[in-house]
Amino acid sequence: MRSIFKLFLFVLSATLSAQLSVAVLDFDGIGITKDEARALSSRFGTEFMGVSKGVYKAVERNQMSQILEEQGFQNTGIVSSDDAVKLGEALGADFIVTGSISKVGSLFSINARLLDVKTAEIVQSISYDHMGDIVDLMTKGIKESASKLMALDEKKETPSIAILPFENKGAPEDAFYAYGIVADLISDVTGAGLIRVAGLKDVEKIDHTNLSYDEMSKILLVRYVAQGTLWKLGSMFQLSLEIFDTQLSKIIYTRRWQTQWDQLTTIKDDLSSNILETLKIEVDRKEEKTIAINPEAYEFYLKGKYTWEKTKSASETEVALGLLKKAVEIDNKLIAANRLIGGIYWQSGDEKKMKKAKEIHYEALEKAKEIGNKEEVGEGLRMVGYYHADDKNYKKAYELYKQAEQIAKELNNKNLLGKTYNAFGNTKWQEGKLDESLDYFTRFLDIGKSLDEKWSMAAAMNNISLIHQRREEYSEAIDILNQALVIMKELDNSRGQALNLQNIGWNYQSAGNLSEAVKYYKLAIGIRKKLGEKNRVISMTNGLGWAQYYMGSFDEGYKTFESNLNQRPKDDKGAVWDLAGMGSILFFQRNFTYADKMWKRVFEEREKHNIVWGKLEMTTYQYLTLNELGKKFDLQVIRDLIKEKEGNSEDFSEELYFRLYKLLGDEKYLTKSYEKVQEAMSKVEEDLKAIYSNYPIEKQIIAEYKKVVAQKD
Repeated sequence: MRSIFKLFLFVLSATLSAQLSVAVLDFDGIGITKDEARALSSRFGTEFMGVSKGVYKAVERNQMSQILEEQGFQNTGIVSSDDAVKLGEALGADFIVTGSISKVGSLFSINARLLDVKTAEIVQSISYDHMGDIVDLMTKGIKESASKLMALDEKKETPSIAILPFENKGAPEDAFYAYGIVADLISDVTGAGLIRVAGLKDVEKIDHTNLSYDEMSKILLVRYVAQGTLWKLGSMFQLSLEIFDTQLSKIIYTRRWQTQWDQLTTIKDDLSSNILETLKIEVDRKEEKTIAINPEAYEFYLKGKYTWEKTKSASETEVALGLLKKAVEIDNKLIAANRLIGGIYWQSGDEKKMKKAKEIHYEALEKAKEIGNKEEVGEGLRMVGYYHADDKNYKKAYELYKQAEQIAKELNNKNLLGKTYNAFGNTKWQEGKLDESLDYFTRFLDIGKSLDEKWSMAAAMNNISLIHQRREEYSEAIDILNQALVIMKELDNSRGQALNLQNIGWNYQSAGNLSEAVKYYKLAIGIRKKLGEKNRVISMTNGLGWAQYYMGSFDEGYKTFESNLNQRPKDDKGAVWDLAGMGSILFFQRNFTYADKMWKRVFEEREKHNIVWGKLEMTTYQYLTLNELGKKFDLQVIRDLIKEKEGNSEDFSEELYFRLYKLLGDEKYLTKSYEKVQEAMSKVEEDLKAIYSNYPIEKQIIAEYKKVVAQKD
């Protein structure tokens, strides 16, 4: 649920002897969208907490919402001194932070002030300007402005570098290769130690061919700029690299290579080592066995990887797969290519392809062990661990994750370490161990921040939202998902955007805001359709149909289910959920004859595919339909199913309780149904309560309870 302050509110309680506390209010957004303002405000609160070094403790947001609503404060990031005093007293805060975030062109300005609640005086105010895009502001500028407001001294500078795409001096068809090798180089340098590397997406956005090193340094927020050339001449190639220090205003490294084309991948490894040595980055890693990779295979791999990361359609996905398969065909030691093929199959959501993905990842792990590629062994252990977790063999999954963690630490590979922590977090979440899960996801996020690796940051934020969703902290989940969505948009990562949108929709639905849920589901489905992810589209569209059903959009919901049913492959067991949705809508519309036919189809599908889940729910609806038509049915079946569900400690929804009351005439089910509605209502925001209580199912339950039970009392 969102508080009356729609963007963000963070209260921090100090543990110092004076027991001071600080309340960070929403910042006003000027020249930016509401979603951007909300994400930036949320991030400011998070960074404010981070730079406090654990001195402050966050107060539950739901508690703050209640206090604000009771005091009647309005939604604004700028408050008067008088209001600051009242608000601070109400929240038990000694200080209030308030301000605004504005944008003019590519310039962002943050204005913030710290007010003393007791004296109503401004203790400190800051103005912070940031030139660049909103992702740089979120990942760098927000923390710097929070540190500035708290008057924190910056630590020793972390080395930072931008590696520009190499200039291709050869044939035009070699341009992609010259560009693609830099993506690998950025990944190698990023994961090697304490260094911040500008992302390739950020570098792409600037006119690096016409800007000076100093200009690029200011835009990309880096000290060093690396630039090189690549010239392929038959079986030979020439490669050069120079590193410019913008603080010293001079080139601090330059080197030129000329060697055989099949040595290019070895030279690429030399490049990353030279950059790290020049910037005096300490790399504590064991010497790894050098594995020669066929340069032609490496070229196909780079092209396939780039195509996959940028794909926006099913045809582009097939092109990426074709390039990657060609790479593996040429050189099966290029395990990264095979592992990526497995990842693409897994993300398809298709049962057969996901089975193939599992085979590929197991094969990749064994191949990595065979040739002694330790990094790929770590990646393989992590991936195979996921499959054991899916099979609920958590002990084995953790065993493999720990091995991957050890390898990542030995190699000082921060990327692998972060992804392994993410694997730990996902599996802990599966087990319902939310505190441990959050700890691992936070470690993943911290590594992403330290490396300025934006995909990792967005992925971690998405996963942290799952913790909030499970804890019914829906506003917090939506806040962090909006932050992740901003990053995924900047990265032009369509799959990431679809996942974020889908999860935002689910949180809105869980919070009782079905109209917003439907909006976000449709956006996510639209992206997945373009990507050709048919199975995921079908799954999401079924969820959309149910959201439309619950909000009372019956005609639209029926069309959604019917259309989705027609898109399913033959003998798809998931068809039962579309048919059940159609049957529920027909019943609600009192079209009992057609509802009866639909429920017969439902049970035919259940029997064909041996489906167990949902038997009580579907049988109850079927019997209610038969009852309306004056047909016979056996109530003992329902009673037995109730006992079975209760024996398994399964949850009963308010709708199920209500349908059981209608079928059995037992008022205890009506009371339980009403209690479930009231429980849900208590978690719905004030401005949504009237809407929630008028959803068709909830409205029926409330009206029936007042007519039957409340009058007796």
